[in-house]
Amino acid sequence: MQATGSGISLLEDDGRFLQVASLPVPSTFLDAPLHVVGIQDASEALRETWIGNAVSALALASGLTLFLAFINWSLRHSFFPLNAVIRSLDALSEGKTDQAVNVPKTDDEIGRLAGTFEVFRKSMEARGELERVNRELDVATRIQQQCLPTTFPELAEMSFAADMVPMREVGGDFYDVFDLPSGKIGCVIADVSDKGMGAALFMAISRTVMRAIAASAQGPADCVTMVNNYLCVDNDAMLFVTLFYVEIDPNTGAMVFCNAGHNPPVIVGPETEPRYLKFDQGQPALAVWEDFDYEEETGALNSGETLFCYTDGVTEAMSAKLEEYGEARLLEAMRPLMGATPSDQLEAIMKSVSTFTEGAETSDDITCLSIEFKGQSSQSEGNIAEQAD
Repeated sequence: MQATGSGISLLEDDGRFLQVASLPVPSTFLDAPLHVVGIQDASEALRETWIGNAVSALALASGLTLFLAFINWSLRHSFFPLNAVIRSLDALSEGKTDQAVNVPKTDDEIGRLAGTFEVFRKSMEARGELERVNRELDVATRIQQQCLPTTFPELAEMSFAADMVPMREVGGDFYDVFDLPSGKIGCVIADVSDKGMGAALFMAISRTVMRAIAASAQGPADCVTMVNNYLCVDNDAMLFVTLFYVEIDPNTGAMVFCNAGHNPPVIVGPETEPRYLKFDQGQPALAVWEDFDYEEETGALNSGETLFCYTDGVTEAMSAKLEEYGEARLLEAMRPLMGATPSDQLEAIMKSVSTFTEGAETSDDITCLSIEFKGQSSQSEGNIAEQAD
């Protein structure tokens, strides 16, 4: 006889698990085979298997979780510099340059990218700061330009021209021309020590005080003395001002002037050689010596003569060969300008200095004030302008 089949099955009986094995046995007496059946209680074995499987699954899940956590930490750590770059980029898109990329320096691609972007951010921050400073300097330049007169008294007997070219955005030189209660015309040119913003602020103060005091002062000496005492107060920066102040009678050309350590003006007429105005008094610059009693001197302009005032930015201008422009060269440059208008004189001297210093760095502010007397002169005794030795 031939066996018809066999099998093993698992049965549950009242909480127990029974393993049943069935094996067919051929029978010579029966048409159907006999089956030999074996039954074994497999509950304990199955529980142990299930516990083992559960422990293995838990261990696998825990291991997978830890692995994924490690991968996540590694990725976050690796991409932290990139995230910092993204945050900084977001800040830059809003116009903010202070969002630094604060990450440790690494040699990988992302670390190098973060380092490069931080350099870029700092350059943008510096550029923003520079733009802010430039805006402030632009405002300061406009304010200073407003401090300088753009129009002058309109007189048939006199004409004026002036210009100031600062070494930097703002300068320490200034000039002014104004009417006085006496009927005279006050003219001043000055040069503040130092350069830049500090000098520009001191210049604005000096010019304002000068104009305010001149209206009530008893002549140039009294005016300059009072201005000096005012500027000496709280001058912690130890700045000083060289200044030339002259009061001119437009009817006669008579001059009363006071010089405080400034360069001597040049007098040039239509028929006379250019010459420097001679000073008998050597007096200090303003804001140097408090309570110093300044003295004034007198002189006169003939009809058609021009008083050309300037700051030391003209005579001390340096060429590319480190040679000074000098007083002699200024007189030589004024010689062809005998009889020229103040505007023509101003343009010619500025061009002469510019040509001389071409290729060299500007070393000082350059300021000029040209005053022409066209009335009928009345020669008076006093300190007549002479050629300086």
